[in-house]
Amino acid sequence: MSELKSPVQPFIVRHKGALSAIQMQSLVQLYQPIIGMDAVNFYLLLFQQPVNEQKISTQKVHSSLFPYIAGSLGKIDDARLHLEAVGLIETYKQTGEGILYPTLLYDMQYPLLIKDFLDNPLLSNALINQLGDVEFFEVVRQWEVAPIEMAEYEEVTVSFETILTPTHNDYQAQAYEAKNGYNLQHHDQKPPSISAVDDFDYTQVMRKLIKAGIDHQVLGPRVKQETLAIHKVYGFDEEQISQLLLESYDGELPAIQYQELKLAAQRMSEKNKRQTSNVSSASSQPTIEIFEKTTIQTLKEQYPHFAESDLEIMALCEEVSPEILLTQIKQSKNGFVSSNEIQYVHNIAMRSQLPKSVQTFLVYYLLMIENRADFQKGESERIANLWQQEQLTTVAKVMTFVHQKAKDRMMKQKQYENRQNHTKSYPSYQRQKKTERQPYWAQQNQESQENQSDTSPANKPTAEQPSEVDLRSQLGQIFERGRDE
Repeated sequence: MSELKSPVQPFIVRHKGALSAIQMQSLVQLYQPIIGMDAVNFYLLLFQQPVNEQKISTQKVHSSLFPYIAGSLGKIDDARLHLEAVGLIETYKQTGEGILYPTLLYDMQYPLLIKDFLDNPLLSNALINQLGDVEFFEVVRQWEVAPIEMAEYEEVTVSFETILTPTHNDYQAQAYEAKNGYNLQHHDQKPPSISAVDDFDYTQVMRKLIKAGIDHQVLGPRVKQETLAIHKVYGFDEEQISQLLLESYDGELPAIQYQELKLAAQRMSEKNKRQTSNVSSASSQPTIEIFEKTTIQTLKEQYPHFAESDLEIMALCEEVSPEILLTQIKQSKNGFVSSNEIQYVHNIAMRSQLPKSVQTFLVYYLLMIENRADFQKGESERIANLWQQEQLTTVAKVMTFVHQKAKDRMMKQKQYENRQNHTKSYPSYQRQKKTERQPYWAQQNQESQENQSDTSPANKPTAEQPSEVDLRSQLGQIFERGRDE
């Protein structure tokens, strides 16, 4: 693999011209996460070499690059290998006998733009593996161009004859004569290709998929290319790749959702990295079950105040992606996941800064706790925005926040019910009766009766209270005496 033997080994460069702005964007955003900054620096240094009419640079030695690349000859060689792996350069070695240090020809290739890059299984899987799905979608979003409604435009382009009046019509002959006799450069760009591998049996994968009910017409050349790319990037075996293909198969179309396939491969790789490597092979429990119990035990030590069911939800959100949990919940409700729901989940991943586990819990919260039938765009974005403003960076913080909100709602509901019950028991019209002020003669009569009751023996029965008729009769007698006197 290494063709660099000495710092004085010469090299020449062939390229077709400087990079455009959009090619630089592709190099930095799409290639740099895969190959590293040293490889990008080496690539740009080679592109800056002046070339002649044949697009060939003058011969130099590799030590002339040392002031621009910190390190040794090995770092330059490593950068070259990374550039060759992603198809950014092609290296040719001078042949012949008696050559101590053969000259290397670096044939520069332009970076692929976003569409061709994503269509390449090796490059797209390698980028997702390096960035993760959230950052990957953020990069893709930066390449989005707002659609244009051509119906709102009308063509106003003028023709050639309108502006330029030719003196003769022999331009085509002149153009042919100008280029005749010259060997003009024509170099097709070749992206990295995928060759068959000896340690992977693709026919075994096909048999598993067909046995599972996948239409054999779906299993075309692209499925094979994507499968081999995932095997090369992640090292998955036939069983794991068959599982990934089944998860990303859409039976309604029917077709393999390649974007979902790449994301699922990245998630499986992350899950495998997190699994403990010291589980005894003699254990009777499966590795995944032991890992889940270990995770729950760790969460129990971190959050002892949470219930067992809450800890299981935490562990689930740590292990499962939002898309997979959405699919499982909808299937448990005898429903299906729409394409809009998948897009809404991806929007949350691209626009918010919430961790993946919190995004997964958002799906669980809306579909299970709030019992929504679908994952709605407006509600999910509003809640995700609220959680991000509250800086809820873990599922435990979100659960605490949700529980507190539920307690607050119950308290307000209880206060409202208490007010309603109080209003029914003591209506506004039911007020304390106001005692009417008695006249002077009635007060004297009442005082005399009270004095008599006080002086009477305890065992003497209490005098009967005079009725209103008696009081009126006594009042009439008092008035009669007043007239006689």
